[in-house]
Amino acid sequence: MTRLTPILITLFCFIVTPVFTRHIVGGDIKYTCVSSNSDQQTTTFAVSFTMYRDVLGGGANYDLNAQFGIYRKSPGGSDWTFVQAVVANPTNIANIPLNDPCVTVPPNIRTERGSYNFNVTLPWGENIYQIAYQRCCRNNTINNIFNPGTTGAVFSVEITPEAIRNCNNSPVFKKLPPIILCNNRPIMFDHGTTDMEGDSVVYEFCNPLSSGGNMPGDDCFSIVPAPFKCLPPYPEVSFVPPYTSFEPMGGNPIVNINASTGMITGTPNVQGQYVVGICIREYRNGKLLTSTRRDFQFNVLNCNGITFDQNYLLCENDSLRINEVTYTQPGTYTQNFITESGCDSVVVIKINPLKNSESLITKTICFPENYTFFEMILTQSGTYTKILENSAGCDSTVILKLLVNQPTENTLHYSLCDGEILEINGESFSQSGVYSQKLVNSNGCDSILTLIIRTGTSLTSRQYYSLCNAGSFEVNNVVYNSPGVFVQNLNSQSGCDSTLIVNILPCQQDIIYDFQLCDAKTPQQGMNYEEFVPRYLSSLSCGTISASNIEREQPQENKHSCTLGHESSLSMCVSVSNTCIPEEATQKPVVFGFRASPVSGSYIKWNHLVFHHNAPLNYNWINGATGPNNYPTKIRIRIYKNDALVFAQQDIPTNNTWKKEKLDLYENPDYVLQEGDSVRVELLPYCTVGNTSTVSVWDVDNLSLFFFM
Repeated sequence: MTRLTPILITLFCFIVTPVFTRHIVGGDIKYTCVSSNSDQQTTTFAVSFTMYRDVLGGGANYDLNAQFGIYRKSPGGSDWTFVQAVVANPTNIANIPLNDPCVTVPPNIRTERGSYNFNVTLPWGENIYQIAYQRCCRNNTINNIFNPGTTGAVFSVEITPEAIRNCNNSPVFKKLPPIILCNNRPIMFDHGTTDMEGDSVVYEFCNPLSSGGNMPGDDCFSIVPAPFKCLPPYPEVSFVPPYTSFEPMGGNPIVNINASTGMITGTPNVQGQYVVGICIREYRNGKLLTSTRRDFQFNVLNCNGITFDQNYLLCENDSLRINEVTYTQPGTYTQNFITESGCDSVVVIKINPLKNSESLITKTICFPENYTFFEMILTQSGTYTKILENSAGCDSTVILKLLVNQPTENTLHYSLCDGEILEINGESFSQSGVYSQKLVNSNGCDSILTLIIRTGTSLTSRQYYSLCNAGSFEVNNVVYNSPGVFVQNLNSQSGCDSTLIVNILPCQQDIIYDFQLCDAKTPQQGMNYEEFVPRYLSSLSCGTISASNIEREQPQENKHSCTLGHESSLSMCVSVSNTCIPEEATQKPVVFGFRASPVSGSYIKWNHLVFHHNAPLNYNWINGATGPNNYPTKIRIRIYKNDALVFAQQDIPTNNTWKKEKLDLYENPDYVLQEGDSVRVELLPYCTVGNTSTVSVWDVDNLSLFFFM
């Protein structure tokens, strides 16, 4: 880092001391806007007059009840009109220190400053206002004006209408003027200002103003002129040749002021006291806002240069900045410099080295813990540094190596079957649930172990599949396409052993009613249903099935006919009831039955009932009759085992073309048949569509029974 180090002056120069009389040394004015009232069209300003006086010069103190005159004039006019006088008392009186190392201040010289502060409210309009303070007298030892001891001073400011309307703030001088300047030494003094609004400011040397004298009373030649009697414009002081307002101090080169910056440069070359007037003008967008006149007494004296030593300590990898010069290495250096008053000086700079210091901290924590390292709150591993200052003023680097270890989490799944007990980390578990154990991992951080435990029992189940439904079946990724009994050893959802017995049933058509012998023409056979006998397609190895004919009760009232069947064969055609409530049907159902006789110790299983049926739009009998059909819209199927109803399904929709109806019975224990079990099946069509036809019929064909041992 670069440290800004002032030079401490301990040696002094000797100067010639003149005798000072009277008291006015100088003064200046500033104002700030307090408020602006658009309704009353007025602006209030806070005005501050700063006066400088020679405390030991034999003059008067600051005036109590000092009067400040306020005047106005029209733009372009030259005559000023008195408006009012404002009375104020001095405040903030303080000595101005003389700290130039080249100057030994005589005991009879002391300069102080004081302020007069008051508020003034000015109206908006076109008038220019001036605020002025008049007072006699100046020090009679001043060299560059005539009769300084009887010449008074005027300090004033002019405020334009633009400044009033815009609630402006005047420029403020950055520094106090230097009281003492060194003879035959270059000077460079910043007499510039700062402006709150950033307005442009123009600087120039100008003629100080004069008012008052050593006469009694309150007229313009009195010590304290009355503001209402003495109006601007005020007379200018008279310079003693060769001095002028623009060259008030002479010099080689001439002492002058930069119009843009306010920097005063040049080399005064004659000892003495000089009154210098400085005028500043403030502009905004090319319009004049403020004109301020400041004057001050400069004292030019012979000064002696000084030489002195300064010792410094320099930390490694650091730098020192002394009087705009940067040093990075220890050693002995010299600097020539000029004080603000223009005094030549030489400083011998001795820079001695110092060592920086360093310390290391190592720390291990577990997430989500944090570690506070000075003002930093840390949560991540890494190397962190903090540069402090040790007792010698050098860098003290603290290095932190932080390791943030992570906690661990793990989840284990267990299945407990048939009352098993799990022992883990000293705990026993026998019930289903989610459990948590808080352990310590190898890094010393938390290790959370989650146990998900399921309990269950070993299972054995059976599933049936019929090859009448599909040519093959996939069960747990195993494909079956031939009949048989197969065993799969699995795990259940609880994780326990599970045995699945897969029964693949053959599609073996054992008994069929094909209605090929249907005969409705022969009178003696027309309505007795005797032609509808079962046809046995295969024999069962596990026993026999004895099936009855298909029939209807009261065949003469519940007639049938023959029609073209499924696949161009003959089929049976039966009459239908109009009602949609099957229990109210007057036409009897188509029925058949069978009885099982399995071999001893075995059983016969009924797998499927399959038939085709049709509710045609037009009836078409083999005897040649045809016409519109008031066809049924629904059928009902009922199955009785040993005269007990074991299956009933109604409102099965019909179709106007042949439709296959198939009942899968193999998974129902009601259809496991023991010795002597009898079965009765009823097929009832009902609920005609309701057209105008007087014929209502339903066709049935290829009624088949499938069994398995």
